[in-house]
Amino acid sequence: MAEKKVSLLLSGGIDSTTTLSYYKENGYQVETYFVNYGHVANNVEFEHAETISKYYDTRLNVLKFSGAAYGESLEITGRNAFLIISVLMANQSNSRIISAGIHKGSDYYDCNEGFIMSMKSLIDGYTNGSVQLDLPLIKMTKTEIVAYCKLHEVPIEQTFSCQLGGNMPCGNCPSCIERNYALKSAVYTGGGE
Repeated sequence: MAEKKVSLLLSGGIDSTTTLSYYKENGYQVETYFVNYGHVANNVEFEHAETISKYYDTRLNVLKFSGAAYGESLEITGRNAFLIISVLMANQSNSRIISAGIHKGSDYYDCNEGFIMSMKSLIDGYTNGSVQLDLPLIKMTKTEIVAYCKLHEVPIEQTFSCQLGGNMPCGNCPSCIERNYALKSAVYTGGGE
């Protein structure tokens, strides 16, 4: 039986770390990719991606680009499409999965079902179906992801999710607000004695 291979976008945040944990628990061979695209949080995100990659014993590849511009809400239009296609371009081996920590509950276009179907179709067209886009968190909210982390002992304390890039999270950007809410409201749903 052929080994199951995943090329995973790893930002060092809760979502991509949870996705990495999911694939490792399910016996996949995972290679991680950190994309440096000039984001203000790039340096601190890379430090956390390195830490997480070592924790899960995966190879971390770094792709570097420049020129991204921010919108009013700190959104970078086209970001998830760009990141996914970057991994496709960087790894020309077929018969694998490309994955990311995209999840339910975001208002961004590149986190909705229409975007996902478009990206799956695009990847299928480029690779004649030999590469698939798989997003295991797509039906989960951030709160459900944090509950999963607690159940599966994902090292949340080693992750980072602030869009402003300081050494300490700002607490006010959309990522910080979403993370803090999820950490406070996630309920451990595992079995007990």
